Amino acid sequence: MRKPPRRVLLVMGMMLTLLTPAAALGAGGTSSTARFRMPASGAAARVVIYLRSSHAHSLVAAIHASSHGRPGSSLTSGVLRSPKGQAWNTVKLETRALLAGEYWLSVGARRGSIAWPADRGGRCSGRPAVLVRSGPPSRAALARSHSAPCGALAYVILATPHAVPLTGFQPPSSTSVATLASLPEEPHQETPPETVPVNTVPPKITGTTVEGHSLEASTGSWSGGPTSFSYKWRRCDSAGATCASIAGSSGSGYTLKGADVGHTLRVVVTAANTLGATPVTSAQTAVIQAVPPGVPTSTAPPVLSGTAVEGSTLKSTSGSWSNSPKSFAYQWQDCNSAGAGCTTIGGATGSTYKLKAGDVGHRVRTLVTATNAAGSSSPAPSATTALIGEPPPEEEPGGSGELFISPSGKDSAVCSEVAPCLSMGHAFEKAVAGQTVRMLSGSYGAQTIQGAEKGAAHVVFAPASGASVKVTGTILVVGSHVSISGIGVQDVTVGNYDQTPGRPNPSDVSLLNLTGRNFQIDSAKNVTVEGGSWGPASACGGPVGGNNNSIREPIPGVAPENIVINNTVIHDVQSYNLIECHIEGLAIFAGNHVTVSNSKFYGNSIYDVFIQANSGGSPNNVTLRGNWMADAVDNSAANGHPVGYSNGIVFGSEISSNLSVIANHFNGVVNINDDGSISNYTGTSMQYNFGSMAYAGYPCGTALKGVAWTSNVWSNDKCGSSDVNLAGTLPYLNHNNDNTLNYTLTGTYTNWPTG
Repeated sequence: MRKPPRRVLLVMGMMLTLLTPAAALGAGGTSSTARFRMPASGAAARVVIYLRSSHAHSLVAAIHASSHGRPGSSLTSGVLRSPKGQAWNTVKLETRALLAGEYWLSVGARRGSIAWPADRGGRCSGRPAVLVRSGPPSRAALARSHSAPCGALAYVILATPHAVPLTGFQPPSSTSVATLASLPEEPHQETPPETVPVNTVPPKITGTTVEGHSLEASTGSWSGGPTSFSYKWRRCDSAGATCASIAGSSGSGYTLKGADVGHTLRVVVTAANTLGATPVTSAQTAVIQAVPPGVPTSTAPPVLSGTAVEGSTLKSTSGSWSNSPKSFAYQWQDCNSAGAGCTTIGGATGSTYKLKAGDVGHRVRTLVTATNAAGSSSPAPSATTALIGEPPPEEEPGGSGELFISPSGKDSAVCSEVAPCLSMGHAFEKAVAGQTVRMLSGSYGAQTIQGAEKGAAHVVFAPASGASVKVTGTILVVGSHVSISGIGVQDVTVGNYDQTPGRPNPSDVSLLNLTGRNFQIDSAKNVTVEGGSWGPASACGGPVGGNNNSIREPIPGVAPENIVINNTVIHDVQSYNLIECHIEGLAIFAGNHVTVSNSKFYGNSIYDVFIQANSGGSPNNVTLRGNWMADAVDNSAANGHPVGYSNGIVFGSEISSNLSVIANHFNGVVNINDDGSISNYTGTSMQYNFGSMAYAGYPCGTALKGVAWTSNVWSNDKCGSSDVNLAGTLPYLNHNNDNTLNYTLTGTYTNWPTG
């Protein structure tokens, strides 16, 4: 069989040879080569290569002997999985001793393509494209190399220090690297283009012209030898006239937005070579159409109001919906104390529901179904209520309906509005089950709430009418059946965090719609964090102090139980020393039956949520459902990174059993084998999530053995047979990583199942 010919290009004073797949990689790809010289003997250990773009499974680099001025046999090689474009990539070689002389470096791709910026122009003739170094180049040197017109394209790194300027040395023998002899230098000349690029066939736009779909532009056909292409998309009127450039649209692909509806689009493709550049404009697309209205889709869940006490009436809103629903149907459900195992309550089909004796010790929620002309939606669940309590006992003669405290009050007072007490702790001691303590306006210091059991109905701390309340110290809650609602706080700790003898460990505590820095739940039971916002916090320095929000087990053998974090915002938890303070937005270090649902996370260091056996505990039966989690970023500017630098994992876990991750929208990497130590999983499921795998080609079958995968959508890979690999951008309304984030699904994924 004839061997396919090799094409030889003369580029920038070096010889660039396009090898056949068999010569370059064995199978599955092609490569480019560049000649370089070893000025002295040394051992080649690795290669550092700059790629302009990468769409390859693997990057392959090899060093070849020189045979009559062309690449000969391969002497050493290495493979790098998931190479990155617009970046330097390091490929480890099988260390090989090389004598001084001429060699060839080949760079290629397996299962995909790469762009190695080999064409530097004739002005670079005589400037080496591959440098030999005795150690890795500095970041500054790498930055200069890929940005300079005649910078290096690759570095061969030696295991021993033998790097000197690469000129004036004799090549090795073409038959043996161990025996050196002189070879004549081949003359090399670059043939310049004769004209600027000339378009012969205009670029063409393909794709579906409906909002949310992607369009793709071809380069068209050109004469004059263009070496690069650039793109600019333009939005035009319905006739294709009066066009304006679209900001940020500089790629060959473009995803249609709401602003494009009713317009047409064109693309301007500019071809360039060393003599100049020529732009040409495509024909306009068809008029962009809006997404056809479908059945209603929930954009914000229903919200319940009312007191979670037997005999009280709860009311449900309809929530927020897309596609203009015309009617709503309600169905109330009874759930267990952890808010799970929900079942239908017969006859409870209105927007209101009166709590009954059978509801005490449980939680309830409502399902709302919206209907329009296209049909009915999937039911949208509200968050569950706090644990339903018994009604308060009848007030004793002479008592008052509410107690009052004030920063200027006295604990010797009667706790009335005109004679308020001073502290939350004293008011709790005076209160009866179900009584409300009103906090008058002002700034309060640190508070401790503890005392004897009063009954299942909560003692509620809430601001007085029109009051603005801020607690500037830590609120320590070690009393049971307590709700704190609607105030500003610094930190709240629920539980006997330091194991003080004789101090009770609380149960049935609700933190409702609080605005604060951090919460910490320690060996407590039946704790709910509902609504509100937590952050910013700054550990190991920083302007505001604090730590991560966390669930811990400081009392050995007393695990936190039935912990619910729902409809809450956790944001801007930053580390000012990533070596000393590896903190997260929410750390789940312990707990049995922990649920995090319908919450938003953004601006956090390292992780939004991290699950790890820590602080003496081991998390078990953990559920994450319906959360939005932004990419973990370093906003401190204290760790050598610019503000907004992506330096972490959105969600990480190190537990191997009883973990359910359902219908979450992650704007970055998900890694449920964060430390790489788990070999097998039980009771672990990933369902209906959107996000990114740890990296393309992740070995799901071995590193994540036993995980149940159902209809997840990933930007870069897939694990389950029903999963989807987008190989591109996640379909969110926006991809912001700050308080403007909106990970509502768009396009064909609008009605993706939620479990």
